[in-house]
Amino acid sequence: MECMVEGKSVPVHVHQDYLQRPPSRTCQVIGDAGKIMIDFYALTVQVFDSRGELTESHTFDGFQRNQLFTDELKHFLNCLDGKETPIVTVRDGAQSLRIALAAKESLATGNVVELNCW
Repeated sequence: MECMVEGKSVPVHVHQDYLQRPPSRTCQVIGDAGKIMIDFYALTVQVFDSRGELTESHTFDGFQRNQLFTDELKHFLNCLDGKETPIVTVRDGAQSLRIALAAKESLATGNVVELNCW
């Protein structure tokens, strides 16, 4: 799958695996100036420069993941009551769906699917 960012085609790879043991939940953002590695189980973020050297490391000990879901539900209910404005817009949701459908199409066909992500 490819995404257009500032008129440039940027390759995007999405891999989801819910079967591997031990489980792993990570995200990598790779660019020409380095990469960012996020480990959702270890609660760490590491930043590497273009030479592969670690430049920043952050740990989020004590982070309560379940609080994210509680806060999200509270925000949703407050939006329904008119007390808050949704953080995520309909446009954001539609874009997320476009990305998911492009990933599904790419997986089914084996072809690169181009998107204008922004």
